[in-house]
Amino acid sequence: MVDGNTGEALPFVNIMVEGTTQGAASDIDGYFSIIGLRPDNYNVKASAIGYNSQTVTGVRVSIDLTTEVNFELMETSIELKGEVVVIATRPLITKDLTSSTAIVSGDDISVLPVTEFQEVLQLKAGIVGGSVRGGRSGEVVYAIDGVPVTDVYDGSTAPFRNYNL
Repeated sequence: MVDGNTGEALPFVNIMVEGTTQGAASDIDGYFSIIGLRPDNYNVKASAIGYNSQTVTGVRVSIDLTTEVNFELMETSIELKGEVVVIATRPLITKDLTSSTAIVSGDDISVLPVTEFQEVLQLKAGIVGGSVRGGRSGEVVYAIDGVPVTDVYDGSTAPFRNYNL
């Protein structure tokens, strides 16, 4: 597996045997091997990003013999036909979360009739007077943009009257 222009080895090229689910990827020196093919004639295709795909047809595979196939891939430019837009979504279930968490976004806060973040907390289910579900007020950590606003000494929250809600 070499570059057609420079003759340098091409690593990580995908090699597929057409009509089967078997294939391989070239190593750092451009070598690859596919074992376990039944004796037959195959078409073998090599493809890599930034290079034209190449297919060698009529590759004869025989029992107990190694068949060598060499590819010389030529560079090509990739042009996108249009803009690709990806919309990020939050999963419904966070698998690595080990505690109760409530996330309130800035968009949610902007439509609420509040001036301080403590007022937002009072609107969440399970919070009464700064305590969560009957726990003590010092057991809860509040964070704004990942920065804790809970005093570690006495559990009180810092006033954020100037925070843009």
